[in-house]
Amino acid sequence: MRLLRQAAFVLLFIPLGLASGCSELVYPCHADSNCVIQGVQGVCLPAGAGESYCAFSDGKCTSGYRWDTSAPSVIDGNCVAGTVPVPRPAEAGDGGADH
Repeated sequence: MRLLRQAAFVLLFIPLGLASGCSELVYPCHADSNCVIQGVQGVCLPAGAGESYCAFSDGKCTSGYRWDTSAPSVIDGNCVAGTVPVPRPAEAGDGGADH
């Protein structure tokens, strides 16, 4: 019976401890072609500190774009501030290799 309780502890509480120590998953982009989710094209926008992140169209935002959840937690899900330039066709699908 003691072994069963120990196994239950390991199976129930260890994963919770590991999950609470996980850091956020942040994915910087380098081009608009990095910002495609389920066939929806987003844009790669600078967010300061030399990094750029994906944003997707959202009519509820003044800029027309909302930061994706792959952006740092301080901006993810928030509307992009200011105005966003409309990407030129060459930028939207440059056909280059993603690195």
